[in-house]
Amino acid sequence: MLEMIDNIVQSNSSGYFQIEAKRLEEAAEWKNTVKTKAKSRKSKVQEQRRELDKLRIALLGWVIAGKSSAGNTILNQQVFVTGQSTVNCNTAHGVVDGRPVTVLDTPSWFKYFPSQYSPSWIKSKILQNQTLTSSHCILLVISGDTSFKEEQKKVIEENMSFLGEQVWRHTIVLFTWGDILGDLPIEEHIESEGEALQWVIDKCENRYHVFNNEERENRLQVTELLQKIDEMMTRNSFFRPSTEMFGRIPAQDEVNTQSEASSVDSDLQDIVRYVDEEWRRRDKKLVERVTKVEKDSNAGLPKSDRSLDIPPNFNETSNTKPEDSIEKQEPETDPSETESCNLDETK
Repeated sequence: MLEMIDNIVQSNSSGYFQIEAKRLEEAAEWKNTVKTKAKSRKSKVQEQRRELDKLRIALLGWVIAGKSSAGNTILNQQVFVTGQSTVNCNTAHGVVDGRPVTVLDTPSWFKYFPSQYSPSWIKSKILQNQTLTSSHCILLVISGDTSFKEEQKKVIEENMSFLGEQVWRHTIVLFTWGDILGDLPIEEHIESEGEALQWVIDKCENRYHVFNNEERENRLQVTELLQKIDEMMTRNSFFRPSTEMFGRIPAQDEVNTQSEASSVDSDLQDIVRYVDEEWRRRDKKLVERVTKVEKDSNAGLPKSDRSLDIPPNFNETSNTKPEDSIEKQEPETDPSETESCNLDETK
């Protein structure tokens, strides 16, 4: 072996091996490139993790469903106005369980009217909001204090359809007014309401949750909701409406032009708005009555497994018979007779 080495040294005139400077420069440049790419990849991973920590939630539902109250409960602060119908997209931010959360409260749709009566600007504002178009979760808010009929199912189906069929893969049903349900398990409520509500739950792949907005300090209900959202996100990432959905909604300028050009459509919207306000007034009065009955009821009374139907009116009933309520009218007298009587009395 040593003889072979000596022969190689002699053949190279006792010279030794040297790496070309160009080769060294190329190797150093390649190493720097690898380090730069590795650093960039690591930054992307960290950014993705930060994005996963940032939770974006959109609230959808009809009037007086408790959307704004649910948003306040999630963020544990009074940021959304309650007690009235939401007419604009309102966004609020906060930190929940150590992670940043963004909540979007959307305009309410009508509860007792098909989606065709909902103004086009409602759908336009919802679709044009960036928070909804990249939301991790859609919370479909349904109040648990009133009955859920086939009519409500159609209203939800129609109003959700403009977001595309894929929206159901990112939706969780959030029941509000959990205090009205009392000790009744939400599963029994779902089963007792019938096929209409069960259809909505099945469309959401059996994802649902219950909020008691009167107990905002109960943070466990919020933690459990975030856990359900995380479980859904592991399979479905976040929601993006299809481009076809944007084509179906007219631009705001077009909506305004059509509204100005058609007085009939404007009158119809005024009528629907008036009826909607009347229903909201009745809903509020019903809630007040139910709350009073709940407080006055004895703890030992059994609770019903059915939610309340909305009565046609809320006028207080009376035990008096209809014929008793009619005021008795005095018989009409001839003015001449009265005058004659007065003359006789003066005599």
